[in-house]
Amino acid sequence: MRLHEEALKDACDLLARAMLSTAGDGSRDIVETVSTQLMDLAHQHVLFIEQMGRDPNILVRAIVYMTHVHGLPFGADIKRVGTMLDCLLELAVPNIGLTHSSALFLADVGHGIELSLGDVSRA
Repeated sequence: MRLHEEALKDACDLLARAMLSTAGDGSRDIVETVSTQLMDLAHQHVLFIEQMGRDPNILVRAIVYMTHVHGLPFGADIKRVGTMLDCLLELAVPNIGLTHSSALFLADVGHGIELSLGDVSRA
């Protein structure tokens, strides 16, 4: 499966606008610059995701999720977005073996996901 670049661009544009919405930095040029930085950040993960046998469009879905859930206006803090994306991808495309005690958290995440998906089905 190939990464849908247009969908990635659209998702990055939305996240960039959300990030800059109250920072006073919402000019078109700045939004475009942040969006390009977000796309570059996402592209850094494509090869790994493909090597793990997963759909690289998980990046688009992760960025849409971040926009909806974490798209707070915190300015052009690409490092913060990178940290959040790393965390989401580790959950969605795991590549590190876990110990029993570290795996316990995944049960909590699974429960939270069930609750969130239940909210979607009621909407």
